[in-house]
Amino acid sequence: MITVPQADLILQKNLVSCPAIRIPLTSAAGRVLREGVTADRDMPPFDRATMDGIAVNSASFLKGVRQFLVEGLQKAGSPAFSLKSRNACLEITTGAVLPKGCDCVIPIEYVEMDSRLAKVSDEFKASAFRNVHRKGSDARKGDVLLRPGCRLAAAQVAVAAAVGAAVAGAVVLAAVAGAAVGGASCAAQPARNSASTVRERPRRASDA
Repeated sequence: MITVPQADLILQKNLVSCPAIRIPLTSAAGRVLREGVTADRDMPPFDRATMDGIAVNSASFLKGVRQFLVEGLQKAGSPAFSLKSRNACLEITTGAVLPKGCDCVIPIEYVEMDSRLAKVSDEFKASAFRNVHRKGSDARKGDVLLRPGCRLAAAQVAVAAAVGAAVAGAVVLAAVAGAAVGGASCAAQPARNSASTVRERPRRASDA
C-alpha cells in the first residue's frame, strides 16, 4: 500500500511533456493554454458611446445650456467627427467613437428632438465622460489577458478572438490513465487529442 503523497510523486515523475501544437480557436475549447495572450491594442481602442443619444461638451451643459444645435450623426464604425460649436451636439449611436470636442453622451430618453434642435431634460445630470466607455479602460496594449496554464472555456476563447488570435498554440493534454492508492498505481499516459491554434501546457495531476 502506498500513501497519497507517494502516489502523487509517482504521477509527477511519469508526466509526459507534450509538444505544443497549433489549432484554430474553434477547436480550442477545453484545452490548456501554453502561451500567454496579450492585448494587441488598447481596449477599447477609443472613447466610445455606451448609449444612443447626443454627444455634447459637458462644460456647456454645466453652464446652463439645454438646447443644442445638431451638427450631424456619429455612427458606429465612422471616423470621429469634430464638434464645431461648444453649444452644439452630434447625434451618436451606441459603440460609436466619441466625437472630438465632446466628453459626455446624453441618452435619447432625456432628449426631445425638434427639427435640428436637441432639447435636454433638466432631469439629466451631466458630467465629464458620462455614458462613455474610456479608451484603454478594459486593458492597455501589451497587458496579459490570458496566462499560461489557463483552461480555455468559451469566455477565454472569446478573449483570444477579440485580440486577433485567430490561430493560437496549444498542446495535447497529458491525462492520468489511472491510479490506485492502497494497492497498485498506474503511470500517467498522454491523452490522445486532435490537433488544435492557442498554446497549452501539459496537464498535471493537480489540475484534476
